[in-house]
Amino acid sequence: AEAARFCNELKENLGKDFAYKLAV
Repeated sequence: AEAARFCNELKENLGKDFAYKLAV
């Protein structure tokens, strides 16, 4: 479960980073 949570957080961070790059 810990690994899944880490994977989910990583995906969210990647999504935010991607959205940030799209906005810029």
